[in-house]
Amino acid sequence: MFQHKAKKDIRLNVSLDLREMLYYIQQGFNPSINDLKGKFIELQVFKNLLEAETYTDILVTNDDKNYYKISLDKGAMKLYVTPLNLA
Repeated sequence: MFQHKAKKDIRLNVSLDLREMLYYIQQGFNPSINDLKGKFIELQVFKNLLEAETYTDILVTNDDKNYYKISLDKGAMKLYVTPLNLA
């Protein structure tokens, strides 16, 4: 389960079906209309709820191996990029 730390009602239960579909999409599979119903809609709702929240830190990757934290210092109005070692 993915859940917002502060707002417990923002959460997503990741089923095996959703996990498999995301894996196939990563491999280049184009989901059908039926595939985009159900669990995928729950994923979209979860994503939309998270996007509506205010945040100052994000975690990004371009290869699923190297991660970076991007932080906003509101006082200085500067962005900071910090490499993360998750290994």
